[in-house]
Amino acid sequence: MLRQVAEVLDRWVIERATVRLVRRLPGPAQALEPPLPAQPITFNGARSPKAIQLTWTSRTAFQFSSPQPSPWPENNLVCGHLFRAGPHWQAKPTVVLLHGWRAERQYRWQFPWLARCLNRRGINAAFFLLPMHGSRCPRSPGAPRDFIWPVAGCTRAAAAQALVETQALLRWLAGQGSAPLGLWGFSLGGWLAGLLACRTSALDFAVLYCPVARMHQAVLRLPFCAPIRAALEAVSPNPEILDLTKLQPQVSRQRLLLVAGQHDLFVPLSEIELLAQRWGQPDLWQIAHGHISALLAPVVLIRVLGWISRQAHASPGSARA
Repeated sequence: MLRQVAEVLDRWVIERATVRLVRRLPGPAQALEPPLPAQPITFNGARSPKAIQLTWTSRTAFQFSSPQPSPWPENNLVCGHLFRAGPHWQAKPTVVLLHGWRAERQYRWQFPWLARCLNRRGINAAFFLLPMHGSRCPRSPGAPRDFIWPVAGCTRAAAAQALVETQALLRWLAGQGSAPLGLWGFSLGGWLAGLLACRTSALDFAVLYCPVARMHQAVLRLPFCAPIRAALEAVSPNPEILDLTKLQPQVSRQRLLLVAGQHDLFVPLSEIELLAQRWGQPDLWQIAHGHISALLAPVVLIRVLGWISRQAHASPGSARA
């Protein structure tokens, strides 16, 4: 894609996201709910999350109660889908897809298409709405209305909740017998997938697609993150916990894939190149796209599907370092 077109699209989305978030913020007359409790929230995946029980509402749709509940009931009901690769799906690999920020359309339209593509390759696909998205947004006055929110602890808590829920779903899938297990995260979801690749041994492979490799830098750089800068500094004086380049993956580099847009205005290419360097040079695909156009690039997505298929059907025992 032409650089000028890709950058114009990214700028337009950044501006729209900034305006939309400002409109969602409460006015002076509407008080914000008190901050979350001040206890530290860690992204440590060493402790296994509580087991979950899935309730099926249709052939593919499920719900479960969040194993790390928030103060808001709407946010504690996790809704998702499992697209099974045939009647004996438990004996087949599964990929969990993690969507980007405010990417409900991706969850609703793109993920079912990707799931069917994975099914045709003999791979199950699961995905769920991340905290503070779609039907999970609290509706009470003063409650946070977005994953990015200017109250101390809210954004960190939403991220920690997403990590625990993903771990719990992976644990449930493993309990059904599905193996190997992988993650495919996009943008914000790519950051979450990267954190999990560094914090849990339950993963066999992972794709980080235009991941926010250095979240603290993104918060400082992107206009729509302005409302949470002070709040994030207050609860996260150590930015390293948000920075994938400061962590080391538990998945072997041969089973990691990084995808980076050469014209990305959300996540500079240099940050993902640094991530690849710090992570021992896993596969890094540099594509001639911006952040948004990369998410809509079918040729690239099909290439990633092929990479996932090779990893999912690889011989066991080669997944972890």
